[in-house]
Amino acid sequence: MSDVIGGFLESYFRRLGIMDDNKYKLEDFLSDARFRDWVLNPTPESQLFWEKWMRTHPDQREMILSAREVILSFQFQKPEVVSPEEKDVLLKNILGEDKVVGSHRKGSNYGLFYKIAASILIVLCLSLYYLHFTKTKKVEVPELITQVVKANPRGQKTRFTLPDGSKVWLNSDSRIEYPDKFMARRTIYLQGEAFFEVAENPEKPFEVISRGIITTAIGTSFNVSAFEGHNIEVGLVTGKISVETETQHQNSKVYAGPGEMVIYNEALNGLQVKPYANLDFIKWTDRIIVFKRAGFQQIKEKLERWYDVRINARNLDREMTFTGEFKNESLERILERMAFVEKFSFEINDKEVNIFFE
Repeated sequence: MSDVIGGFLESYFRRLGIMDDNKYKLEDFLSDARFRDWVLNPTPESQLFWEKWMRTHPDQREMILSAREVILSFQFQKPEVVSPEEKDVLLKNILGEDKVVGSHRKGSNYGLFYKIAASILIVLCLSLYYLHFTKTKKVEVPELITQVVKANPRGQKTRFTLPDGSKVWLNSDSRIEYPDKFMARRTIYLQGEAFFEVAENPEKPFEVISRGIITTAIGTSFNVSAFEGHNIEVGLVTGKISVETETQHQNSKVYAGPGEMVIYNEALNGLQVKPYANLDFIKWTDRIIVFKRAGFQQIKEKLERWYDVRINARNLDREMTFTGEFKNESLERILERMAFVEKFSFEINDKEVNIFFE
């Protein structure tokens, strides 16, 4: 009989991947206090942690769910004589901590195998006993949270709605990540640029984290520009925001109201609040390109991102500044207008643009 049970369990374990030494074992999860706490007392933080862990270890997902079911099997109505402390001792005894099983030495694969087999058999016996003699208690299985990622390549812009009803305009060459269900806070991770119209909910602060800067709002609209190699700019349109750095230093948190913009200079590691005269910084959401006394490098980067091209300059041996505004214009039309003022010629070959200065 023992051979039959042993063969069945060994086949079952191999199917789940338990016998593979390169993976975590069922016993590893059952003996992990953080794992047990997540199953029995889930929090938003632990939900996110274990969901991310399963995404990065997809081959272990079935093992985690199996371990969770084992732990949840203890969550039934028990006689009052069994205290929480006794339950913890029982679990430790089942796991066989600091004990040698049978005649096998500690650390042996067979010893570990029979320890796991014994733990499951004991749990099954306890479950049958309490299901027969006591009233079953309804168990709420914690809901898993999935991270949603939206990314735009160069030349593409999108608009979408978050789970809370907030609206997002995502610029080209930008990426955003958020949970499919917000918990205590509405946390967004941003790379690049996006404009947010936040649905008001005072009980759940809305925060955008980008390159070490945290922008927090309750019900407002604001733009975050955080492209690599440039200052981070947070322009407020309505409401009120706070902007802070993840590192602690002097003036690590500031507040801004309508008509103000927060600028973070990474080299100086400082936040600065400045007024703005217009809303040029959000005109991109209406597909309007704005240049204000822009140098060639700034023009080059914006056009490359906007139209997904590569721009090469020839014979540029002088400083140039250009001011102009273009709405839904083709790249060729923009270059034609700029060429007339800045005195250059150009050619467009698919994704390659060559500019020749006189």
